[in-house]
Amino acid sequence: ALNKAFDEAIEKAFQPCRVFYAEQDTLRANNALVAKALIEELNTLASHDNNATLGRALSHINKKWRALGNLEQNDRRKLQKAYQKALKPIQVRLDEFYSQNLEAKKALLKKAELLADVEDVSSAAESAKQYQQQWKEIGFSGKQSDDALWLAFRKANDAVFARISEKRDAEASELAEVRKAFNQLAGALSKQLAEASEM
Repeated sequence: ALNKAFDEAIEKAFQPCRVFYAEQDTLRANNALVAKALIEELNTLASHDNNATLGRALSHINKKWRALGNLEQNDRRKLQKAYQKALKPIQVRLDEFYSQNLEAKKALLKKAELLADVEDVSSAAESAKQYQQQWKEIGFSGKQSDDALWLAFRKANDAVFARISEKRDAEASELAEVRKAFNQLAGALSKQLAEASEM
């Protein structure tokens, strides 16, 4: 009787654990379904034709994958392997796209840096504006390089626009000097006219 009572007490005490473990099993099964759906999304994404938006879509899927909860150990290995297999061709394609963008941005940066040697400042400024437009059209070149390249490109363009400002300031100063000389001359002529009319 005591054994029976003890077994019943243990069973009763263990009941919440059974419920908890059953919930965990259900949760892991649901996570496996989500993982399979993400892998299917990756497989669909492989046929995506716009590389610029492909990177953002992949980033979104990767974020969901990292947020995925617990899985059964066997499921985790299989699903991780399937995920990596689906991810690889997309990543290779994006790496190639980013590499091309990187080379295009480096070439544009070199052109922008050469503008510092162009004597015709207005022409250099026009070229800088065109290069900025081209830069926008190139697109992302990867986390590692994009920000550093942009800072260097911006610095090269800022140097050109600083020269334009200096030129404008010099022209404004020169114009102010001409005005001042004109006003002095006009004042002197006006005074001479006044003196001549008094005679």
